[in-house]
Amino acid sequence: MKTMILSLSRVLFLMLFLIGCSRPAAAAVLFQYVEVDSAVAGDCKAAGDLDGDGYPDLVGGGMPGEKLNWYKYPNWNRTVIAVPDNEFTTDCALGDVDGDGDLDIVVPDGNGTNNLLWFRNPRPSGDPADGSKWTRQVIGTVGDWGKDIKLADFDGNLLMDVATRSGSEILIFFQTGANAWTRVVLNVLRRGSEGLGMGDIDGDGNMDLVVQGAWLKNPGGANARTASLWSEHVIGPADDSFKAVVADIDGDGKKDVIFSSSEGTADLNWWTSATTAAGIYSGPTGPATRR
Repeated sequence: MKTMILSLSRVLFLMLFLIGCSRPAAAAVLFQYVEVDSAVAGDCKAAGDLDGDGYPDLVGGGMPGEKLNWYKYPNWNRTVIAVPDNEFTTDCALGDVDGDGDLDIVVPDGNGTNNLLWFRNPRPSGDPADGSKWTRQVIGTVGDWGKDIKLADFDGNLLMDVATRSGSEILIFFQTGANAWTRVVLNVLRRGSEGLGMGDIDGDGNMDLVVQGAWLKNPGGANARTASLWSEHVIGPADDSFKAVVADIDGDGKKDVIFSSSEGTADLNWWTSATTAAGIYSGPTGPATRR
């Protein structure tokens, strides 16, 4: 399979959005190309309704010197939210970090200390179109360039937590109180150099993580904050610099995993689930089916 490698220095920050669709499903689906900002690489990017008008907006930035920008649908008016101390890196995510009902932004900034940040959405009392109203909050130190941001309540305390990684560590920052964070480094054999996936692999209601060719079972509750209680289960081969997606591809009610390459060229592998007592991807005759 060929992989298109885009030049990060000249990638256009764009969005393709659906403008028409007729039924049945086999009929042609029409798309329109919209260039949102040709001057932004969009190395970190996310989509979500930041202003509560019911329409998804875009957040982007990520190359040296680029700001963190919000683009409001439908005219893509830009609001500058923040300027990096170093560089907003290769991923960001939207989620309700403070539990006030709106979307905040989580993004790493370079490779210094206190380099995992979140920016508080000024809603519901303030206007998110006023960039000065977004407040910068520190989550903690990743230890190197942070990437692959995943947001979930991993320990079930109804507060948003943040999973991320550097080149050598996979971490979860648990929010144990309002903007109070505990940094936990997970014990992982199959880290790879880049990549992280998330989903409820075994259907127990807890969010698990996917690493290089394996998944990490979340022990759930307060136990999730103990690194040694996360167990690692092999899925199958994956590129060292991988991307992972968790979804029920075949509609059988079980989560599948897709691996691809992040920085190079590798196969696109779809692993279907095979539930056994030993683990959802570990059967008596070897790994689950590879498609």
